[in-house]
Amino acid sequence: MSVQKNKFCNKVIYLIKKISITQSSSWFLTCLLTLSVAFTVNGQDNLRKLSIASLQIKGDQLFKTFQYDKAIECFTIVKEKREDEFGKNSQKYLTTLTKLAGYCYQSGRYPKAIPLLQEYLSIVEQKTKPDSLNYIMALNQLANSYQGMKDYRRVEELYQQSLAMTKNIYGDQHLRYAIILDKLAGFYTQIGQYYIAEYTLEQSKRIIVKIQGKKSMYYGQYLYSLADLYLAQAIYHKAKAYFESAKKTIEKHYGKSHPSYVKLLDKLAGILAIDAEQNYKYVEKTTRQQRVESLYEDAKTILASTKGETHPMYATILHNFADFYVTYAVKSPGLFKNEQLAPQYYTKSREIRFKVLGDQHPDYALSLKVIANQQEQANMNSQAQSSYLKAINIKLKEFRRNMLVMSEKGQQTYLRKNSVFFDEFRKYVLNVKANQKLLSRKKRKDISKALFNLELIIKAQLLSNKRRLYQVISQRTTTDSMLLKKYKLYKNLKARVAKRIGQGNTENNDLLGDLREINLLEKYFFSLIGNNSFKAEYSFDAISKCLKKGEGFVDIVRQDSWKRLVGSNGSNNVVCALIFSPVRFFTDVYNFISDLVTGRYKGEYIYMAFVATHNDDYPKVFLLKNVRLEDKHIKHYRESILSQTKDKKGYKKFWKPIAQYFKKRDIQKVYVSPDGVYNRINISTLYNSKTRKYAGEEMDIQIVPTLRNLVDAKLQKDISSFNNEVVLFGRPTYNASLAVLQKGEKGFKIGQNKVNNISSIHSLPVSEELLRKSNKRSGWSDLPGTEAEVKMIAKILTKNKKLNINLSLGNSALELAVKSVERPKILHIATHGFFVEKLRAPTKVKKETIEFDNFSRKGNKKMNLTAMLAKITREEPMLRSGIVLAGAGTYEKSFPKPNIEDGILTAYEASQLDLQGTDLVVLSACETGLGEVENGEGVRGLQRAFMIAGAKSLIFSLWKVDDNATNLLMSKFYEEWISNKKSKREAFGAAQHYLRNYEKNGVKVYEAPYYWGAFIMMGE
Repeated sequence: MSVQKNKFCNKVIYLIKKISITQSSSWFLTCLLTLSVAFTVNGQDNLRKLSIASLQIKGDQLFKTFQYDKAIECFTIVKEKREDEFGKNSQKYLTTLTKLAGYCYQSGRYPKAIPLLQEYLSIVEQKTKPDSLNYIMALNQLANSYQGMKDYRRVEELYQQSLAMTKNIYGDQHLRYAIILDKLAGFYTQIGQYYIAEYTLEQSKRIIVKIQGKKSMYYGQYLYSLADLYLAQAIYHKAKAYFESAKKTIEKHYGKSHPSYVKLLDKLAGILAIDAEQNYKYVEKTTRQQRVESLYEDAKTILASTKGETHPMYATILHNFADFYVTYAVKSPGLFKNEQLAPQYYTKSREIRFKVLGDQHPDYALSLKVIANQQEQANMNSQAQSSYLKAINIKLKEFRRNMLVMSEKGQQTYLRKNSVFFDEFRKYVLNVKANQKLLSRKKRKDISKALFNLELIIKAQLLSNKRRLYQVISQRTTTDSMLLKKYKLYKNLKARVAKRIGQGNTENNDLLGDLREINLLEKYFFSLIGNNSFKAEYSFDAISKCLKKGEGFVDIVRQDSWKRLVGSNGSNNVVCALIFSPVRFFTDVYNFISDLVTGRYKGEYIYMAFVATHNDDYPKVFLLKNVRLEDKHIKHYRESILSQTKDKKGYKKFWKPIAQYFKKRDIQKVYVSPDGVYNRINISTLYNSKTRKYAGEEMDIQIVPTLRNLVDAKLQKDISSFNNEVVLFGRPTYNASLAVLQKGEKGFKIGQNKVNNISSIHSLPVSEELLRKSNKRSGWSDLPGTEAEVKMIAKILTKNKKLNINLSLGNSALELAVKSVERPKILHIATHGFFVEKLRAPTKVKKETIEFDNFSRKGNKKMNLTAMLAKITREEPMLRSGIVLAGAGTYEKSFPKPNIEDGILTAYEASQLDLQGTDLVVLSACETGLGEVENGEGVRGLQRAFMIAGAKSLIFSLWKVDDNATNLLMSKFYEEWISNKKSKREAFGAAQHYLRNYEKNGVKVYEAPYYWGAFIMMGE
């Protein structure tokens, strides 16, 4: 019967076509629509029997009624028929392909839209010159689809291509150009490149204001994008104000059915929820909570009527709405109309995401996490474990896919945002640790390994990525001239940025332009290198294979306390704090994310230690339960160090449970990857009052940034220094005359920098009186002890005839000289070092205390920079850490500033040195190990900079060092290493032992850790 109907239908359509030649197209469409309704046919087999015209009408109608999958099915058949009849190069096929791709895109079916859009672009590129508006729209849709899938690898490239074509056709002052800039800015906001997003939005705004004015609908879209940028940076008051303004403009011009309006309602609801939580007046709080509910209801209703209930945006609204109810229905039962629907909203949201986006989409991982929470609450712990692991694996795939296509700053923000998701899994594992009956022993093993593998992947990720980047660039630039050209530009831009910020004499636009270009180049480098530059497996099993008999490892992880998220139960016991309902409250998550992203979080921390030996089949998880490590115990440790008294508590608090585990298993050597406060102590100096030994005497403790280094060491044995150059810097003349500095730099620039004959270097003689008066390295006072140190080292090293010694003292110890060093075997710098804590307000420079006015180094003059420059400096610790070289005092006092280096080698600049294959860098200066501690990323300061630059090993200090003790330690170290052929680590341990037992008049004058424990060796 259906076949007969179809034949009849096709005959009638044929007749109508002939009749309608003289009739209007609307009449013809009406007839076709009537026929398609009258002869409705279900099922793909029957659909294929309909004519193309019938399928098109039917598909359009299905799409209008939000039956997206059926509509897409109709147009897929049309596409196939067009291909069979006309071929892929026909205009009819392209038209159908465009419409089908558009329907997939508009309905949020991004996995289906992407291959269709790629096919369209490929055909057009081969057929004609791709300069049409449709081609530009396809580029934008493809970029948006990738964004929708949270796959960022090609998004920027596609938008930039779209921008270039738009500029070519319409010019760079056209409205279409401004719209694409706005979309590009939204992408930059999404991946955390806020400065570039702001820069791009400003460009878009100028065009919109010039062409349309501030009352136009396009200006409303700009306001929305600006509000979104502030929201991403957790600047809620500005985000709220701009969202409110955008809401009025968008509603006026577009109405309430526009997607931007619905997204705006969702984000405004989230901000108002935070306002409600932070408002202490119950009445106002209740009113705002109800307004949040109203906003979500409006968003849900509008989406249902404009996009239908199967769109991914609808799933997002449902998920956020359910989060809100879970938070406030618990706190204010009976306050809301539909609070009991939260579980249904979660379920519906998950179903939409699974069906439309697939089971590997990051949003589906969020839904899985909710399931895991619910299963955990219901004591379905085996199922909860499975759900958590699936969610984590999805997020890790996203993480790996996107990390290496962002700049370093983008990676940092992206990692912080994702860390909140990983925290939930950590919490679950610790909950299982605290309640071992929840899972079987085997499942506890599996989940411990899973969490360790997660930590192994994400810890020190930024450091590893940057280090890997420079290693690969170093290898490839020998044969790739284009890469070399771009890399030189990159280094020049970074040098210019550092100088502009240091001098404070640049325009914001110039600085932002340079920062944008640096980010683009970094993205280019990372995307070029990709994920396969080192094919290594990072897992517990891989690390275990690297351990020899008698060896073990400790991976310490600092975790933000969950008390903040669930409230305190009054106990300091971390285990007790972890036994709570695992539902993460909506508002607290917003606050938590914002503080993590902006670095404002200063709350309590807990510590986990993953511990294993060469014999273990899974890592043991230790909870370091005392939450006062960050304040009370580190303070007591440092006071004991400085007062040269034995700290009888530090060993117990920081190390005892870990040490006991290894001692029972007769472990002699331990690799330690520190985190948090452990970066501010030297574990070897912890005193065991029972054995009357220091931790470093009980076992060999080797510090590594990440345990991945054990695997990488095997893969990178071929990366080594091919020269035997040893470069030593000491006793810089901080107040050298301007003429001397200019002459010295000029000589460097024409290649007169290297002096191989030590005796030919002019330097002031060491004054014993000065040496006695300046035996502490603090301030920028003269350091004659550093001259004695490097001369003694040079004398020791000259015994090895293979080494080429280059010694720079006094006026020769220039910043430019350090920057000109290339891949030496050893780089040793003896001078002042510093780290400036993040400043909230400008202060004055005082030479002796080394305080900076947000690092402008302009003496006693107030900063004359914009808030932007100050913000960049405050948020970049690599600009607040450095070492002091010749001319620093001169430059500081000069006005106007001379066109020379400022004598301060910041960590930001040091990271650009070429130290690939360098065996050792020694920073024999005070506090060169200090910096800003970041969860999982170690210390952002000098130690990080020199590791990024390529140094295999690094020796740095944690506190102000004594000149005499340092001289003895360093001399003995080089003697043991170079002359006695010990390994670097053996030599360093021997030097510490020597200094600890050094006697003068029968007294061990340097027995206290203050003298021998200031320096730490990190790396190989």
